[in-house]
Amino acid sequence: MSRYSQRQERLNSPKTDEGAQIYQELMDKRNVRQIIQYSTPAFPPLTSQRRQSIDYDSHVWKRGDRFFKLAYQYYGDPDLWYLIAWFNQTPTENHVNIGDTIMVPISPERVLTYFNR
Repeated sequence: MSRYSQRQERLNSPKTDEGAQIYQELMDKRNVRQIIQYSTPAFPPLTSQRRQSIDYDSHVWKRGDRFFKLAYQYYGDPDLWYLIAWFNQTPTENHVNIGDTIMVPISPERVLTYFNR
């Protein structure tokens, strides 16, 4: 399941969007007429009850670690990186320091049930 699959798209086109003139220079540089942006996803809250219902492995963050690499290592699919980030309440790798222990949910299917409600 792609992180973009359930997100709304917003089309920035100077001809149709009021205030979108700020994109005109960028569009001219890229030789495009419009830019498609994805909305910010609204992830469900992670309650302590939900966290306790999911088994996980502990991983000590080291230099070179990335959520997508861990997702590939544990799930065989780097596109599921956001499940690890959500479970640790860390939106990006910049929120994790070397030496921090993060939790990697063992079953991505179990975590996805909270996203499909």
